[in-house]
Amino acid sequence: MHHLPGYRALFPPSFLAGAVEADSRREVGQLALWGQFVRGDGELYQPRTDPFVRACERATQVGDLIAAFPLKKVTVIGALDDVLAWVNRQ
Repeated sequence: MHHLPGYRALFPPSFLAGAVEADSRREVGQLALWGQFVRGDGELYQPRTDPFVRACERATQVGDLIAAFPLKKVTVIGALDDVLAWVNRQ
């Protein structure tokens, strides 16, 4: 969800600046990857789902399947002091 501006607004800029792409092979079973295919009302988000399905059908190796995910999961790491300063800003 770090790709969505509204979600990004919840984090201090220092966290977002240090965001790194997670190893998607370790994340396949996590909602962080699969949630990108679901709309807020629970229906499938076709603009991402259709290309994903086509890419999976063409895949010939595991790496192709991992690459089929349109949005990659990112990991953000930062100091608690940064969060507190950001939350308490005037």
